Amino acid sequence: MTMSLMSSKQIMIQSAQYFEQKGKYDKCVQLYSRGGNKRKAMELALSHNLAHLVEDVASGVGDGDDPEVLKSSVSFLMQN
Repeated sequence: MTMSLMSSKQIMIQSAQYFEQKGKYDKCVQLYSRGGNKRKAMELALSHNLAHLVEDVASGVGDGDDPEVLKSSVSFLMQN
């Protein structure tokens, strides 16, 4: 995990896919988010009830990111 976070975005996404297959959703959410696939990160965080990671993904959303990611996070946080 540590090595993946220090790697290129491509490696982060590949590592995220590996951790997703292994059911390590907390790790894959972080890697998808930092690797640039925030939509996938948010979908996994929401579907696996990883509330602590929803905020992390949402805080990293910036210009050029998918607006649906931010909408999903706001909706989730308002419900909880």
